[in-house]
Amino acid sequence: MFKPLSFGKEFRFAPILAFLLTGILISPSQQAQANSNPVSQIITHPVTSLGTLTPVSDVPPEFVQPNLTNDPLNSPYPIPWEWILKTQAEFTEKGVSGIRYYRSPSLVSPDGQYAVYTRVSFSVHPEMYRSRVNSVMFLENLQTGQLQIIRPDTPFGSHFIPENEAELLPGLMSILMPVSWSKDGNYLLSRQFEGVFSSSEAFDSAVIWNRKTGATQLISPSNLEYTTAILMGWNSSHPEQILFRAGFLGDEDWPLVSVTLDGQTVLASNDQSITYGRVTPSIWNGSQALK
Repeated sequence: MFKPLSFGKEFRFAPILAFLLTGILISPSQQAQANSNPVSQIITHPVTSLGTLTPVSDVPPEFVQPNLTNDPLNSPYPIPWEWILKTQAEFTEKGVSGIRYYRSPSLVSPDGQYAVYTRVSFSVHPEMYRSRVNSVMFLENLQTGQLQIIRPDTPFGSHFIPENEAELLPGLMSILMPVSWSKDGNYLLSRQFEGVFSSSEAFDSAVIWNRKTGATQLISPSNLEYTTAILMGWNSSHPEQILFRAGFLGDEDWPLVSVTLDGQTVLASNDQSITYGRVTPSIWNGSQALK
């Protein structure tokens, strides 16, 4: 059974065993990144042009506060991991393949002008190691109705294999989830989770969207040795820095580090994380299916 990370007064790494459903373990190695790339693109047509979506249930799912047992890294900002596992179990039992979608609740900026949410696409096969997950983040200007797409600025799966081989490797996961706006609403902080089913590869990076320039940055800790980093949120003591836990598998104590927007990393033992914005669920949240 997979025993998840636990966050107490001190961060301690619990022993990890195999996950029952083939599962995921966590031990990525990564280099610090803080590369700007204006990858956002404007779309003027409504999101419904992607397909007619209908909720699986007529009852709108309630927004559930972060539960550390519902995420492969025990992140306080979980990916829809429980939905992924249940969907995988369904397809494994039926022995069929297909595509399922999931929409996150919207995160509204402090000034109420923008709302952001993620649409997760799950290409499911009976064998978990062949399934793939990716996502698209939508940013809506609530005053004009204009939609903008925010994508991770690294090629899908490039942390694990060469870019030209990413489309051939099964089992890849890349999920971008909104975490927090900055206090002034000028930056959007998102969690980029990447991993490989049935392997020991999984980790977090931070994706920052700049409201003024429309550019994104991919940020992770630098100048220290670690195998896995977990995004914790904005640094309450330094508003434009991001907190991570970073450490090695098997170690009990993982240091808390603070990373600037240009990638500089310092220890932050006594700092606290903070988030801004308002979560707004709707009838479209949760699992979705195409007609």
